[in-house]
Amino acid sequence: MFGITRNKTVKPVHFTRLLSGQFPVQVIMPEEIYQQCQILQRLLSWQDSFREFHFYLPAYSYPFFVAVASYKNSVFSSYEDFAVPSREGVILNLSNLSSFRKALLKSESTLVAALDNYANLKFNPPETEPLKLLSRFAGFFRLPWSLQELSFSFQDRDFQRARYNFFQNKFLNFVLHLEKTETDRIRNLIVNCKQNFPVNIYLTGNTLKKHDFINLKNLAGFNLLDLYSLAREATLFITDQPNLTHLFHSLNVTQLLLSHDHPRVETAVVDPFNLSELKKVIPLLIKTELDAM
Repeated sequence: MFGITRNKTVKPVHFTRLLSGQFPVQVIMPEEIYQQCQILQRLLSWQDSFREFHFYLPAYSYPFFVAVASYKNSVFSSYEDFAVPSREGVILNLSNLSSFRKALLKSESTLVAALDNYANLKFNPPETEPLKLLSRFAGFFRLPWSLQELSFSFQDRDFQRARYNFFQNKFLNFVLHLEKTETDRIRNLIVNCKQNFPVNIYLTGNTLKKHDFINLKNLAGFNLLDLYSLAREATLFITDQPNLTHLFHSLNVTQLLLSHDHPRVETAVVDPFNLSELKKVIPLLIKTELDAM
């Protein structure tokens, strides 16, 4: 099931002692944002098993997840702040970046579990998925593996800053975060929205460099916290990214997913090849706002 490797030139790694709960756990997160959320939900159940957690995240998502308030003893940092620890501890490397793999080769007296067995704790066969690796780690060391809800503590200034991007009129504000959608289909979506609703449009994914639409802004270059703040303050957030809708589902975002092959579960879904559905679906999502106009 697993194996332990040691380099004779460094101090031995005392695995049992490191899993005693007296040592910190450093978690290098994967790059995918919803996986980051799921990992934080799972590791909440380990709080009584370890002294503290130190999470390292990409610069894009770090400002968002630093607002997690669920953990009693934790530190959130960006990837750039990671340094190989000089003391004993546990490192869970859930990133595929080669820079972390090379750095962790220098770690001493540290239990390292990592994707593809770039570690001194090796599973057979090697694990390539972050959550599966954590599950196997939890199972072997008899750690809890329950799913818990995260609580966040966001700052009002983040939402105020998001509102500064809005046109100062009485129209509805639709944020379109579209990464997979073609330019022509984005144009069709905007036309559909403007024909049926009095609306301002804000593009935060793919943008339109040239267009004739009024009340449209390109707002590319946001990090995840900026995007969430804008989505929460908008009348409606429309995206083609299922993982974003999963992440924002319980965070006060009125949202709609553009997808032709996604189950209608947490979020309202419209097929991008059948945009006529928007005229029926959107009023159900924003009825209160429409009634107030």
